[in-house]
Amino acid sequence: IAWIPVEQGVNGALTREQFEALEVALEQACDATGVPWRAAGDDIDAATLCLNCPVKVLLDPTTVAATTDLLARHPEKKPDGTAGPRDKGERWAWTGQIFGTPAQAAYRGMSAVFLEPHTAWIFDGYPDTKSWSDFDGTRAGGFLTEAGLEVTVDDIPRNGEKAWRSRAGFGVDAGLIAINSKGMSDEFNLEPGQCRPGEIPFLKVPSIVYMVHSWSAAAPQARATVAGRWLERGAYAMLGSTYEPFLQAFVPTPNLVARLASSYPWGAAVRPDNTAPVWKLATMGDPLITLGPPAPRTDEALPLRSAKDLETVMRGALTERKF
Repeated sequence: IAWIPVEQGVNGALTREQFEALEVALEQACDATGVPWRAAGDDIDAATLCLNCPVKVLLDPTTVAATTDLLARHPEKKPDGTAGPRDKGERWAWTGQIFGTPAQAAYRGMSAVFLEPHTAWIFDGYPDTKSWSDFDGTRAGGFLTEAGLEVTVDDIPRNGEKAWRSRAGFGVDAGLIAINSKGMSDEFNLEPGQCRPGEIPFLKVPSIVYMVHSWSAAAPQARATVAGRWLERGAYAMLGSTYEPFLQAFVPTPNLVARLASSYPWGAAVRPDNTAPVWKLATMGDPLITLGPPAPRTDEALPLRSAKDLETVMRGALTERKF
């Protein structure tokens, strides 16, 4: 754990200078561990921002990037050997962000550590034309079914606003949710129709949400926004966009769920690759969440250091009348 002071306000934006101070503090914390961290695949490959800092960075007056995408990158190596900005630099770790009140943050952190999703819901609000069909919900559902999850899929012709309301009206029991939609921060358009954040379902179990949608995380602590309402309703991890990212910025939904079913960590699964330039997608939640069976456990008892036999201690206390 590293205690780092940083600008507050999840819905705001860091300046490039404020972000650079955060990056330097993170790298100094990694140095202090004494283990390798500078390359992907070494001892430190993930960092979680348990901070109420902005989810985005204002690179210049007109360019926004997601904090969790820019963080943990080396400066770009220019052909002349000099260092450039981090915007196109190589990633040395994958990051996520947990924010909120102490109770909300504890809920999101502990859900990531202790829960294993067994159910999934996929709603594909896209038409069956290129390039929308690359995000096909039915194909995504097939991967999750093969992985052993109980999957509910809403796809053509059941992928409009009426189908959404029918499914969402009484709450949703799904530990993993994947949504394809279009729109802004306070709306999501389906095929056909439009819904508002208030129509996001109450969640019967804590959920991971992957939402291919523009602007969803523009202000994720505001309940009138798409990401804000998912988080309020019980999502403990979410991939959302801080701005207009364009469709090609997202990992196609079938690829995303196939990665998760193959035990990709959440923080890496939602990113296109290690060399993609920084962009606008924010990873919320613990970046080390994985799907699949629990890790193997050993039957060997852990050593008890400095332990005393309780019966002996009690007999001694009674003899000395130390009730």
